[in-house]
Amino acid sequence: MRKKFSRTQLLRFTANVHVGLIGMEACGGSHFLGRALREQRHEVRLIPAQYVKAVRENQLRATTSMPQAIAEAVARPTMRFVPIKTDDHWICSPCTGCASAG
Repeated sequence: MRKKFSRTQLLRFTANVHVGLIGMEACGGSHFLGRALREQRHEVRLIPAQYVKAVRENQLRATTSMPQAIAEAVARPTMRFVPIKTDDHWICSPCTGCASAG
């Protein structure tokens, strides 16, 4: 299925549709969506960006798009996935390299 959604539109759409598996490239926003989609009882898998890029480069570049690369990567039995982080994982610990360090 090829559709463009905002976050709220996606969550509204997936609440009314049974989807067997949802694959996304791992990033900050995908962890939020992953938690929300799991609450809706969907199976969610997050793929590290470097793996998605490798799959995309191995296919024909002219006909390949990011959604196709993610769909292929999710279906691979040997693919490694990123665990969905909880809100507790996102709490910033004091360090010298970030703006929030005191």
